[in-house]
Amino acid sequence: MLLMETDLEVVQFALERLNAIVDEFWYELSTQLVLIEELFESGDLPEPVRHQAALVASKVYFHLGEYDDSIHFALAAGNLFNPKERTLYADTILAAAIDNYIANRVNPQADKTNDPTPRDTLLPTLAAAWQRRTKGTSTSRTSLD
Repeated sequence: MLLMETDLEVVQFALERLNAIVDEFWYELSTQLVLIEELFESGDLPEPVRHQAALVASKVYFHLGEYDDSIHFALAAGNLFNPKERTLYADTILAAAIDNYIANRVNPQADKTNDPTPRDTLLPTLAAAWQRRTKGTSTSRTSLD
């Protein structure tokens, strides 16, 4: 498998290709989640490769219905996760992130994810992106406060 190669360019190419086909082959990719997560967590890889691995992992978790894990990796993907994108994936991740944000504001002890990502700052950013995206639509009347 290309993800186990030692050549950085090959690994990056493989992750980019997997990102392009993840919506059709998510089930097959789910068997490689441990390897994809290891690539994300590897301190030896440059940030763009780690972000690409996080995005692929996020999309696989999305298809598995594991939205908390999907949010975690979407946030870890940096700019590769585009909250302005009009896809089922982006919409679902934004909605789930906003639900988590609201739940955590109502009950701060409810966050049981043990997530090392600084969610306290990232989830409000996603909520603000959702508000900007829906400005002027009937959805924009929903309050996050």
